[in-house]
Amino acid sequence: MKDGAGGGVRGRGRTRAAGAAPDLRAERAFWEAGLQRVAGVDEVGRGALAGPLVAAAVVLPACEGPALRRLRTALAGVRDSKLVPPERRRALVGPIWAASASAVGVGIVEA
Repeated sequence: MKDGAGGGVRGRGRTRAAGAAPDLRAERAFWEAGLQRVAGVDEVGRGALAGPLVAAAVVLPACEGPALRRLRTALAGVRDSKLVPPERRRALVGPIWAASASAVGVGIVEA
């Protein structure tokens, strides 16, 4: 992600143990540093050669409003989107859209 102040690129390392509950520590650090838009990204697929590959990014607001609190409640227990049953994934679409006032983007690459 691009840092608007310094022009450098910042990323988030995988420092949590597998299975650890997701939190917003890294996002809050970016917000406190003055960044207004922080995206969360996830992908699924076998790669462009085996296709299709789908990636999505969601930019959440930098404040803890009611929609973001509802989203956190809806996502309770989710560690890896690939392990969430399809019907629950579909049910999460509404809370994600409601909480992401800034932006949502989805890209699909076919084999």
